[in-house]
Amino acid sequence: MAIKVTKSMLKHSGYRWEAAEGDNARLVQHDAIMFSRREGYEVVRMIQKMCDHFGYNSEEDVQRVETAIKTALPSNVRSQKNVKAWLTEYLAAS
Repeated sequence: MAIKVTKSMLKHSGYRWEAAEGDNARLVQHDAIMFSRREGYEVVRMIQKMCDHFGYNSEEDVQRVETAIKTALPSNVRSQKNVKAWLTEYLAAS
């Protein structure tokens, strides 16, 4: 079973933990389409998806996915679907 990702596991800082204006952390219709690497709750949710997909079960795995998002994810990859596809390919290759 995959690890349950929490805010405290993240090693990078600078995330917003409140929804930006016009965004709502609880109403995920827009978030279901677009991904913001600056909003912590979206990053945690994406990391959880990747941990579930790969069966990751350690804090090191969580931080590896986070680092991929923070440092390697191209800026033009913006939708949830494309971010997940990119991360799947990137993490499988590394």
